Amino acid sequence: MKRGWKIALGAGGVVLAVGGWFAYGLMGAAGVFTELQPGFGGTCTQVRWAGPGSDEAMRPRLVGVEDLLIDAELGVAFFSAEDRRASLTQRETRGAILVARLADLEGSMREVTDEASGTPRPFHPHGIGYFKDAAGRRTLMVVNHPDMARDIADTEKHHTIEIFDVLYEVDVDGHATVTLRHRQTVTSPVFTSINDVAPLDHDTFFATIDVGSTSSLGRTLETFGRLPRAGVAFWDTREARVVIPDLTYANSVAVTPDLSRLYVTETTGRRFSSWDIGADPAAPKLVSEIAIPSALDNIDIAADGRVWIAAHPKMFDFLAHAGDPAAHSPSQILALNVNASGGGDVTQIYLNLGEELSGSSVAAVHRKQMLVGSVFEEKILNCLLP
Repeated sequence: MKRGWKIALGAGGVVLAVGGWFAYGLMGAAGVFTELQPGFGGTCTQVRWAGPGSDEAMRPRLVGVEDLLIDAELGVAFFSAEDRRASLTQRETRGAILVARLADLEGSMREVTDEASGTPRPFHPHGIGYFKDAAGRRTLMVVNHPDMARDIADTEKHHTIEIFDVLYEVDVDGHATVTLRHRQTVTSPVFTSINDVAPLDHDTFFATIDVGSTSSLGRTLETFGRLPRAGVAFWDTREARVVIPDLTYANSVAVTPDLSRLYVTETTGRRFSSWDIGADPAAPKLVSEIAIPSALDNIDIAADGRVWIAAHPKMFDFLAHAGDPAAHSPSQILALNVNASGGGDVTQIYLNLGEELSGSSVAAVHRKQMLVGSVFEEKILNCLLP
């Protein structure tokens, strides 16, 4: 065999070996080889809701609840709802923030981002964050993707954070009626692909940049190549800047109630990290990282300090579910007890193969009640913990 052919065959062998190594690593990170053991010690019921109106695309609905949170004092939950499959192909869809009482989800649910709230249009909500001060003043922050009908990396409009004042009245029976009043739109050239937001106070916040690349090809390579180009940005009321770089698909972010720690999840990085922000929030210091063998999504910090994380243990199943509602994607809920050093033990609380709910993206807990949302489903779960 001629020398040139030997060199070519050798180079081809190297390419095949590298490709095989890459494919094997990708499949491992996507959970292809993960054995799942479904189970849950409690019970769940499915909750569905559709508001008034005959236009399916424009009526508020409990669909695609990618994020949700609970105000335990008021006894209500906030839901970030968007028909995400439709919004990627139709310019005229209507996302909404919905509110309902914990004790009567279907009966009390309603939209609070209607015209009276001053919510800017178009409105396509994603992650949400909440801040309540000692005096009882409340602020809701919402990630908004102004033009979901186009590729979000190519749109000329930057993603925004919409800031709302939360107003409420409590009746004689103790039931709170909540309304929102839009206060501010925050945008920045840094906000190229925002996923979640965590207020530090009523005006400043952290936000995750899930993908750092700005072209469609770059985003694809970054996501499937698991390249560390994502990060966390901090808005200080004047400008936004990346304060935690080199993350691998940064998904969710949360600030502890004492404002001393910042928690971050990475989806393709499959990590939960804890950061010290007590001295200077604009310069977080890494405290610890915990590797968790699942694609991590949203974080919720319960009143007892326990961290609840929704996850996707089979990412290829989730991608199939994104394109086909009939394709099931497992839903996994994890609980993490974080210790003083930032470490902790992880417990699987809920795992379903997707028949009950596909593609879980968030779980929020109040006492024994656990609410679970997902990226695409037209329902949520209302669960009673064991």
